Amino acid sequence: MSRTDAFANDFCLRMRETEIGEYKWTPGGHPLGRGHESVDIVGSRKGRKLVLVEVELRKDAPLTNVVKVWRWIAKEKFKTQFILVQAFSKYYRKGDTKRSNAEFVGNCMQKATKNKYLPLSFEYNPYRHGTQGAGRRRHHARLLADKVRRRLEKLR
Repeated sequence: MSRTDAFANDFCLRMRETEIGEYKWTPGGHPLGRGHESVDIVGSRKGRKLVLVEVELRKDAPLTNVVKVWRWIAKEKFKTQFILVQAFSKYYRKGDTKRSNAEFVGNCMQKATKNKYLPLSFEYNPYRHGTQGAGRRRHHARLLADKVRRRLEKLR
C-alpha cells in the first residue's frame, strides 16, 4: 500500500468516527476508474454534492489532479456536482509554483464548471522516498479529516 493510500484510509476512518450518517467516505477508485484515473477520497451522500479529495503529499505535478477531474467533465462522463478539495502537505509552501499552478487551474475549473474548488494546507511534511509512514501520517490524516469536515460545514 502506498503512503497516499494509507493516508486516505486513515482520513476515511476519522470521517466515519466523527460524522453521524452524513457522508459515506471511500478511499480511492471512485467515481471514475481506478489507479491514476481516480481521486484519493470520495465522500458521497444521496441528494448532496460529492466531495472529491486529492491529497498532495509530495507529487511532482499536483496540477494533473485538477486537470484529470476537469477532463472528466469535458468528456461528459461525469455530470454529478461536486466539491473538489485539494489538500497540500507542508511540502507545498504557499507561493510554490507547483501549488500555485494547481490552484490557478482549480479556480479556473470552478468558474467554468460551477463546481467548488477548495485548496487547503495541512502540516504533514512527509519524508522523501517514504513508503507508508506510521504514527505521524495517521495523526495528520485525522487532523486533515477534521479540517475538511469543518470547512464542509461552513459551505452548507
